[in-house]
Formats: sequence, C-alpha cells, structure tokens
Amino acid sequence: MLDWLIVGGGIHGVVLATALLTCANAPRGGICIIDPHPHLLAAWKRRTAACGMEYLRSPSAHGLEPDFASLPRWAAHSGWEQRRHTVRPYGRPSLAMFNAYADHVVARHGLAELHQAGRVTRLTRHETGWIATAVTGTTVTGTEVYARRVILATGGDGALMIPTWARDSRRVHHVYDERFNRGRLSRARRPVVVGGGVAAVQLAIWCARQTGRRVNLLSRSPLRVAQFDSDPCYIGPACMERFVTESSIDERRRVIAASRNPGSVPGDAVEELGRQVDSGHVVHRIDEVTTVSARRPLEPPRGWGTEDQKLILLTRNGLTLRSDYVALATGFLPCSSPVPEIESPPERAGAMEDRSSAEGDYQMPRNDLTWMEGLYVTGQAAELQLGPSAPNIVGAHNAAKRIISSLNGSTRMVPAAWHRY
Repeated sequence: MLDWLIVGGGIHGVVLATALLTCANAPRGGICIIDPHPHLLAAWKRRTAACGMEYLRSPSAHGLEPDFASLPRWAAHSGWEQRRHTVRPYGRPSLAMFNAYADHVVARHGLAELHQAGRVTRLTRHETGWIATAVTGTTVTGTEVYARRVILATGGDGALMIPTWARDSRRVHHVYDERFNRGRLSRARRPVVVGGGVAAVQLAIWCARQTGRRVNLLSRSPLRVAQFDSDPCYIGPACMERFVTESSIDERRRVIAASRNPGSVPGDAVEELGRQVDSGHVVHRIDEVTTVSARRPLEPPRGWGTEDQKLILLTRNGLTLRSDYVALATGFLPCSSPVPEIESPPERAGAMEDRSSAEGDYQMPRNDLTWMEGLYVTGQAAELQLGPSAPNIVGAHNAAKRIISSLNGSTRMVPAAWHRY
C-alpha cells in the first residue's frame, strides 16, 4: 500500500511531491503521482507554449521546491543571464528558464520515476485508506491503487469556456484545446484572437511578432490591468489572519471573489500590446462575436478575393470580419477542475457552519485540507481554507505547509510564503 497518492502531475502535484520527499521524509517507494499525460508538467508546458507566454506572472521566488531561493540560485549556478531571463517587477522568470528549472527539479528528485500515466475516475474509502480506480488509454476496466492518503491536485484540466457560436466550427479552437495549432494561426492570412485576459493578449502579441500580419483581438470589455491574478496580501499573514478566523463560508467566498482579478493582464503585457497596436500589427476591438459562417457572403466586402478563406465573423456591433483561423482565449468554466467520483460526500469541517455548498462551488475542507479522513485537496478546491491565491504556485506551497504541518499535529493556519515548512 502506498503512503501517498497524488492525483495530478502539474505544478501543484510536483510541489506537493517535492515537499513530501524533502520536508516530511516520505519514502520514495510510498509515493505515486497519477497523471494522464506522458510526462509531468506536460499540460503546463503545452498551455504556456500555446498562448505564447514569455514571462511568468509569478515572481522567481515562487519555484517548485520548499526553498524560495531555489529558482534564482539554480539559475545563477546554471549560467542563465538574469537580465535576459527575468523581468520587472519582482524578477519574474522567463518561461524558458522556468521550464528548464522545472526539468531540473523533476530530475533532481526523481519524480518521473514516481509518475504513472492514467486518470483516476473513482476513489473508494477503505478501512486503512483509499482505493483509487485509474484508467489508461489501453485499460477499460481500470487498475486499483491502494493508498493511505490521497491528495487531489487536478489543477486546471477542467472544461473549457467555448462560446455557443464557436462550438461547431472546425477553424475555431480554444488555445488550451489539444487540437489548437499555433503554427496554423501563424500561417493565417487574417488571424483573429478572441478574449480579454492575459492569454489572449500574449497570443495576439506573439502572432503579430511571428507573422508581421495584422491580428484582430476581440475582447468583450476593456482590458483589466493587474500585476497578479489575486491580491498578494492573501499570500501571507497580513490578510490571511482575518480570513482564517472568518466563520461564514459565504463571507469567505465573498472575500475570494473580491480579491481575485479574473481575466486581468499585467501592465507590461498591456504596454507591449499598445506598441503593437500603435505599429498597426494588432487591432484591438471592444466587441463580441455573435455568429460565424463558412459561406461566401452575397455581397462580398471590398477587397474580397477567391484566394481568401471562408470564415465570416459577425459581431455585436455590426462588424463583419474575415478570418481563416480563430483562436479562443476564453478560459475555463467556473469550478470545472475534474474531481474523481467519491463514494460518499466529503464531511463538513466541524468549526464551520453546517450548510450545503452553493451550486458550482467546492465544499469546505478541514483546516488540514482534508475533505474526508486521508483525502486532501489543493488548488481551487482548497480556496476556502487557503484564500484567493490557492490556485497559484504559492498556493501549492501553502497547501503543502498545511498538510505537512498537520502530520506533526499542529496545523500551520496562516500561510507565510517566506518561512520554512
């Protein structure tokens, strides 16, 4: 029987596995990471590459190991030039440097050896722990894995937000869909990017730089500028002391909603987009697509030729756009991270008010981040305990602190990002 089963091999799964090995003295043979992708962090790398990310939104201090100087120290030792591979503010690392560092962490701790390709579909309570039913591409009935403790770190592999008008089009793909082809976008004569968040802005900038062609960026509202996607005050004790003493689940949800910046864009990305707009390489329109058609219009717009592609986009403001490939950067559906089927609903935390969770919201975990005995959560599923930063890299560290400290009988209630585990 395993000591720990980690469901999910993304950023949170890697952080938790590394923390268990280095801070909880967990035996290597007692840890397994189940993830459907062929390699750890595969989904992270595919998505960040797909949207043309150059620099992370998180600071260099937020690495994958418990030591918050881990990434900067490794970069200096490995010869990465800081001026080229970090950007202000907060010394945010380039994606290239971060991914190389991530590969180093996986190799250093031998995490690939702990990875088993598969998808956990069911968790069943056992008298000494949990039975996880995992399926692979070649397994129909599923394989049973026994573990004393399970950590759900499924991350953002949930349902994509696809507008109704785009669901039946073969030339419209979500940037996080595996069918999305960034090369096809770069070859498009009239590329269109739909979305108003950081992924949309990054992709429009990348496409403009890569092709030199004019890119249409459509967002439903003006861009929201924010350095981080949540209030950084909730990373540490300054704001978390109030949050963890709040007894109302509804109030905690209100604080989380008010402290998050969904669909926002860092200032440096907005500035670069402005330069691309000024140069004529990007046209940013505050508008929304209502219908898409692959038919030739009865009255073709001026300049329409037989060599042009067939997609015709009609917008809310009456605009007609031609395009041969449309990229959606519209994010995920709320609370859509996949959670395996559990044999019975999670128990409520005794100190919190006894009420059902609102539709689409996660239930309240205990202080040690358990839903049931031995079943831990991290990421968005832990936000009612960890606050607005729960889905982020630092949220993975704060989850690890809660879980590991609880093993010693004294749960660290107030996350402190710069303190040791």
